[in-house]
Amino acid sequence: MVRKLCLIGMIIMLFFTGCVSVDIIDKDELYTRNDVEFMKESSSFGKGRLDDVYVALDYVYSDKTIAEKHGSSFEITSDDICTILSEGESFFFSFVYKGVAEFTFSIDETVYQVCLSKGYFSKWKIDSCEEI
Repeated sequence: MVRKLCLIGMIIMLFFTGCVSVDIIDKDELYTRNDVEFMKESSSFGKGRLDDVYVALDYVYSDKTIAEKHGSSFEITSDDICTILSEGESFFFSFVYKGVAEFTFSIDETVYQVCLSKGYFSKWKIDSCEEI
């Protein structure tokens, strides 16, 4: 009887937890235009703690001034990104989060500094982008 109850309990736990398929992404595929487009498909894109770099990349990939200088097909790799600042704080719940971030992106010998911020109930937004 105890064994049957344990088995039923395990089946119920598996039913509620389920299994998730996870795609393994090669390091070279991170931060590419395709990777950023994939991340943007999420309904919560721009709200998460780790979305700061993807919001900054989306800006760099879509900025007309940068495209005029470097074309519209350049790709950024993990070696081209430097995190200067990425910090934040939660307000009671971990999903109620505000933060600031600052990154540099190297494109063809040119370095761009992108600063972002996020309020408690808003998405990450670009505060500034300048060539340094």
